Amino acid sequence: MTNAQLWESIETQLNQSTERIDKAGRAPRQAMSESAKMFVTLASSALVLSITAFYLPPSEGRDPLQWTGLLFASWFLFGTTAFLGAYQFYQMANGLSSWFVFETEHRAQLRKDVMRIDLSTEDAIDQASALIMAALARPVEIEKTAKAIMLVIVPLILLSFLGGLVCFGIFAVKNFPG
Repeated sequence: MTNAQLWESIETQLNQSTERIDKAGRAPRQAMSESAKMFVTLASSALVLSITAFYLPPSEGRDPLQWTGLLFASWFLFGTTAFLGAYQFYQMANGLSSWFVFETEHRAQLRKDVMRIDLSTEDAIDQASALIMAALARPVEIEKTAKAIMLVIVPLILLSFLGGLVCFGIFAVKNFPG
């Protein structure tokens, strides 16, 4: 077996492994991306709506705005939701670019390393296996990071958005009866 044949064999295994890792993580990545876009849109819309409520002219016989602290709290929470959604979307883009780097730079380096293996030694297969395991560690790490982000950021996004809705809802009921 030559180094070129060894590389072909390794590349075939690497392609199959990275495809399985990518396929397993594709649905969560797409869901994260779509939920991030949705919450940025919802939070931005709610923020604009709540700012509009602040600038509505008082109607006849209506008292000036009350409980404005809740309005400001809703602005903060909607802004936080939009920021976290944008951060989540950024992390998704960063994860996809990490996949691209893996596919180009890491694969080229792995090929060079495989070509340097002395096939006449007894541990040539062990060396090749170690190279493959090291190469696959990065895509696995990318997927773990994406899942960790989803487990932390998504609940924060939900809580901040719902908190903003509650604050704005109480403000609206107090200031715009009927």
